[in-house]
Amino acid sequence: MPQRIVMAVANPITADARVRKTARSVAALGYEVIVVWADAALTEVVEEDFAGIRTIGLPARYYLREQALAERASRTQRRQRRPARLIGYANPDQRRTKAAELAFRTAAAAGRLPFGLKLAQLVHRGRSKALSARTDRLARRTERRLAQPDGWRGRLPELMDLEGIFTPWLVQLEPDLIHIHDIYLTGAGLLAKRALARQGRQVKLIYDAHEYVAGCPGNDPLDNRAYIAFEQAIAPRYDAVVTVSEPIADAMARHLKLAQRPVVVHNSPDPAMAQPSPNGTVRTAAGLTPDVPLLVYSGVIQPQRNVEAVVRALPALPGVRFAVVCVPNPAVPLARALLDLAGQLGVADRVHLLRPVPPEAVSSYLAGADLGIDPMSQDFPQHAYCLPNKLWDYLRAGLPVVVANNESEAALVRAEHFGVVFESDSPKQLAAAVTSVLARRDEYGAAVRASQLVEAYAWPRQMDRLAALYSRLVPLAAQDVTP
Repeated sequence: MPQRIVMAVANPITADARVRKTARSVAALGYEVIVVWADAALTEVVEEDFAGIRTIGLPARYYLREQALAERASRTQRRQRRPARLIGYANPDQRRTKAAELAFRTAAAAGRLPFGLKLAQLVHRGRSKALSARTDRLARRTERRLAQPDGWRGRLPELMDLEGIFTPWLVQLEPDLIHIHDIYLTGAGLLAKRALARQGRQVKLIYDAHEYVAGCPGNDPLDNRAYIAFEQAIAPRYDAVVTVSEPIADAMARHLKLAQRPVVVHNSPDPAMAQPSPNGTVRTAAGLTPDVPLLVYSGVIQPQRNVEAVVRALPALPGVRFAVVCVPNPAVPLARALLDLAGQLGVADRVHLLRPVPPEAVSSYLAGADLGIDPMSQDFPQHAYCLPNKLWDYLRAGLPVVVANNESEAALVRAEHFGVVFESDSPKQLAAAVTSVLARRDEYGAAVRASQLVEAYAWPRQMDRLAALYSRLVPLAAQDVTP
């Protein structure tokens, strides 16, 4: 009976290329693999087969998170009804709005400030200081809580929701190894290991960190601190940590004080899983002829991904079209905002929002473009340290690239000469970089094809590292090894 591996991820696996290819590759080694995943859209447990692998989809209900959010909103309302709210702003948005209003009034006064405006500025400074003092007190209180064992629980109730959803399944499936994909289920993995140990079953744990948690952007800095504290408490208890780039592995080893440096498994495409795109190519999906210059961005649409910089560069790129493969879909508000911006700039007819294709078909889909673009901002360590999936997808599709000046990605592009680097806050530089690559697309395309990167970083090489880790943690019996 082969060793049983249970992989767990807190999102649907339909578009999660890393989970899909890891599961298939581990199964090909001879292990029995089961993938457990979650989706808030499910109303009942869904069991399916993916390439001969059993998958179990769980309905994700975040009751504790919803309760905590309601309680926070109630506290905010009570605070805003107190007379003390007149002393300080209720929130940063209120402060920013007032600051913008005062800036306008000051500019309109042309240097001669009436007494009422001076008084308003004085009140604004006082209310700003009061808000900052209150925020600092809350931050210090949160820090004290986070310093306590499991202090993160009060700030991150969604993790407890996920523990309640996943832990019973992880125990019930009786694994020999639990492979947790990303931070959100690491608590569930540890609880399952403890429960199975009480039953006399010793289980190994792998934490596969798809991102650098301590360097990721977030909407709430207190939540960010809580996630960092959570990872610092949980990750050292795992038997092994895996991540996606060398700089992230170094950073995680330092700040998590890991006994062993994380194993690096780059998130490059698996050629064995490659399939033709069901939608043709991005060029045919956009309805364009071969002679039209076409840029492509493939991935999530978020503010920090800086995709709007490409739209802002289009007026300086006459005749060039821009295809955006929108994850999860072209209907998300930020994708629609790109079209609104394009309309304001007079280039709406040159921006094409396209639906994503299955992970196995991404490279063939992208191959219809002239170059791939990654304008991701430089504001966060995660961006500086990562080598994003889209870079490997562009290379597998044979596309030269234009990328922002993020440390790891820019260094690789410069070293291998398969594209141009620009400053991420400069649409003018972006337009110049695109013009340069399009003018020499044959030369850059040849560099992509001649580069050893595609094979050097291809998934089979990455899987060799993961196979060695599995062999150390849960070695297969001779009869279970797949020839």
